[in-house]
Amino acid sequence: MYRINLQHITRKLPVLNNSQRERNCCNCNSLTHELTHKNSQIHKVRRFSIVAFITLSGISTLLFSACEDPGFVGGNLLNEEADVVTNSIQPGSIEEVSRSAFTGNLRFMAMGHYNDPLYGEINSVAFLKPAINTSNVSTIGGEDTMQLRLVLDSRVYGDSTSTAEFEIYRVDEFWRGNEIRFGDQISFDESQVVGQFSVAESDTILVDLDKAWVSDYKDFLEMSDSNRDSLYRNNFFGLAIAAVSGSSKILFPRMRPSTEEENSDTEFVRFVVDNEDEEVERRYQTVLDWAMTLERLDTPESQNSDTGSFKVHNYLDSFLEIDLGLTEEKLSSKNLANVELVFYKDRETERNSLPPGHTRPGVNRARIHIINDERISDVIFNRSPGFISEEQTTDHSFRFDITDYANTVLFSTPPSGKLYLSVESINGLLFSTIFHTGEGLEEYKPKILVTSVKQTGN
Repeated sequence: MYRINLQHITRKLPVLNNSQRERNCCNCNSLTHELTHKNSQIHKVRRFSIVAFITLSGISTLLFSACEDPGFVGGNLLNEEADVVTNSIQPGSIEEVSRSAFTGNLRFMAMGHYNDPLYGEINSVAFLKPAINTSNVSTIGGEDTMQLRLVLDSRVYGDSTSTAEFEIYRVDEFWRGNEIRFGDQISFDESQVVGQFSVAESDTILVDLDKAWVSDYKDFLEMSDSNRDSLYRNNFFGLAIAAVSGSSKILFPRMRPSTEEENSDTEFVRFVVDNEDEEVERRYQTVLDWAMTLERLDTPESQNSDTGSFKVHNYLDSFLEIDLGLTEEKLSSKNLANVELVFYKDRETERNSLPPGHTRPGVNRARIHIINDERISDVIFNRSPGFISEEQTTDHSFRFDITDYANTVLFSTPPSGKLYLSVESINGLLFSTIFHTGEGLEEYKPKILVTSVKQTGN
């Protein structure tokens, strides 16, 4: 659907009654002032795309003459023979680029291993550290036990029918969740197993934690020193959760709520202090810090799938840099109705690459940021995109409305920087998709569709 004026769709000019004509004339002065004042933002006149035909020096004269002649503003410039024309042009260039996104303190946390036949071998180790909030847990008694309670999201990456085995280890180096990025590593001691568990289909897991580790945590929890918090952060490194060899799926513990959710102890990951005495209330301790070390390794199978496709991952180890290459000559008209940048998902390759019972979190949304900064991954992580597109289920296309951007090419100066396409968001889940390059399939080639109004008579 084009977000343009009715006359562009029907090729008929609207018929105005007397009251509408009066409103048109009354609005002439204010409209003239607005257009003249916002010359640098002239692309915003899409609401009246016919104004694009008018030179700035003649705006005032034409608008006032429209008030004297019953009809709509600029009506003498269009007639019933105006055509809506759509042309397809190619972007200047598209290439895969790679950066490293943040992987700590997100809404979810990935843990597990999966060898994806299309996107490569993926391994993610989860790291977390309990808080020492004494308002939640002030002490741990001799009869108390401490457990890790994992609340899992329903989405699974990998063999959903399998049972995944995990072990929990002591971390042996300092780390901060807000500093960890894709590809980073944090060391942990595999000789010191603090807990172990397996997951088939359960959505909540309770894991008993080793008493020696709990005792070390208890020492910091009950410490009375004034610098207790800094001592704890610098000397107690928390836990690592790693998949045991042979596991074939990645799970996603829920770490913190969205803006629409409440931060419930039963809905998100917590440490639990419990007692066999039923009269002693169960206590929940929050998670102070968390992160995941995520790595992806190409396999011969995944490398062979690269022909004729762009691969995009939400942690930015592969995403797209786009040069639109738009010029006035390529746009071929100054009366733009709609301009779309179109990419096509290779749905068949995605679907056929998964064995029965294997799943990936679905990609339904793509984003484009305009970035004039060397810290590309930080901008994508922290800022809202300039353009968003939802997947069209009819043809699995993603269509970005870049009409305003195209108008800056014609009437102003385009925003500085390059365009970068990524998928979904960086939230702890793993999202990947594959787009057609058009190699061997011209109809699925990325393109820019330019819809404009063309005069065929006077």
